[in-house]
Amino acid sequence: MNRPYSLSLQPWKWVQVGLRALPNPLTRTLIVADLTLGTAIPLWGWWLYRRWTRKRIDFRSYWPIYVRSLQFTWRHLRRGPLHTGMWTTDWRSPPIRQTGARERSDHFPRGSCGTCTKCCRTSWLPPAQQVACPFLGDHGCTIYAGLYWDYFNCGRYPTGEPELRVYQCPRFTVSSFDDA
Repeated sequence: MNRPYSLSLQPWKWVQVGLRALPNPLTRTLIVADLTLGTAIPLWGWWLYRRWTRKRIDFRSYWPIYVRSLQFTWRHLRRGPLHTGMWTTDWRSPPIRQTGARERSDHFPRGSCGTCTKCCRTSWLPPAQQVACPFLGDHGCTIYAGLYWDYFNCGRYPTGEPELRVYQCPRFTVSSFDDA
């Protein structure tokens, strides 16, 4: 049975609704501040992770995720704005959950990435040096369709042909931007 939305079932939903009501640059600034604090201060990162993934883990279980987030962030920063990472999204752009590309007709399940996760990793590096996004869990993205997802590149991936080439995305073809 589908139950109507309840704040008790999703306690941080009201925060997401409030942040979405703010101007886009302000919301993005607050999210970046949250991520910066989460990266700089392990205790804040633990609280951030628990808050946005709704997982109740202890600090000891969080520590490997924190180390992975530092590695993931550092590798994206070293790469620069080359169609990887959150800095490729225009600061003023609104939150979206769509792409400008057409999906391949032979890709299943339709409208889903399936189990690919190539864009959730530093897949441009050799396999031994690749690091997964700290929000990537055992069963996919733990913040799927949430606030971070919509405001940064996850919700709008892929934004152009270079991303498809970097990540070798099986869901879209490079020519799909020409047709869209």
